[in-house]
Amino acid sequence: MPGESSLTKVLDAIYFATHKERGWWACLNLICQWVQGDAGRLLIMDGQGERVVAEFRSQDFDTGRQDLSRTDAHYVMDDFTVVLGIQCSDASGAFTARDLNRMDELMPHIARALRQEAASRTLKDRQAAINLRNQRALLLLDARHKVVFLSSRASRLIAEATSMGLTDNQFFLSGCGKQAEFLALLRGCLDHGRSGMMDVPEPGGRVRLLVGFEEACVDSLFESRGLVTVFILSGEGDGVEDQDAVARWLGLTECESRVAGCIARGERPADIAAALGISLHTVRQHLKNIYRKTGTHSQSQLTAVVLNLLPWV
Repeated sequence: MPGESSLTKVLDAIYFATHKERGWWACLNLICQWVQGDAGRLLIMDGQGERVVAEFRSQDFDTGRQDLSRTDAHYVMDDFTVVLGIQCSDASGAFTARDLNRMDELMPHIARALRQEAASRTLKDRQAAINLRNQRALLLLDARHKVVFLSSRASRLIAEATSMGLTDNQFFLSGCGKQAEFLALLRGCLDHGRSGMMDVPEPGGRVRLLVGFEEACVDSLFESRGLVTVFILSGEGDGVEDQDAVARWLGLTECESRVAGCIARGERPADIAAALGISLHTVRQHLKNIYRKTGTHSQSQLTAVVLNLLPWV
């Protein structure tokens, strides 16, 4: 039977899983040995335990077979739920009370390792995002819409505004339907990596919010794939500098930025291909990615998005 040294190996595997290639795969294999199982699966679910936001499984884990014995262990935290499932080829009920107790004992360690991964990843993403060119009035929001970074310029604009505010690290908007519109933009960013913008009325003028998505620095088993960027454009010198800058702010790659800038200037895909020295197929592929990221569906819609930002220069 597994002894103390085996438990030490399992715990080491849990806490180092996020730092190694295929770390969770190796960790699940060790856990299976520890509890006398054949295959394992790790699920991360939302705080209500209703939606799977990430999954890792060993190669032999099969949810479709009915002739396998399987047991699950759960660990609930404030913002996520962890489920560890172990399968055994012995359908007669191979898991003993000791096996189940061992799984329960491991769950707090798995949850703690995942929380440490989330904190580490957020720090890396935050550092990458705050180094964005022309950050100026910038907020960074995580998957739970919490503000994890607030530039001094953004803090001042929010403090001076009547339609924007911060409460318990949550950015909110007042006014008819504005909060619902903002939350819809956030969902589009988090679920599909899209960018978007909205106007917020202010006495004597307005501000514009440019909401985008900064990809995660590394692949992760945790629910967040990156951070939402919120730029506050006040018309007081905080606007973008040119069309290429607009494209970068919309979360496009360098090549996508050039294509988007050409489209906004009225150039045709064939002309763009010739000017950039790439194939027409490549231009069209870039356009597909640009449409997905910006939530647009045509060249005219994309042009409108870019031109709607230019007056804020």
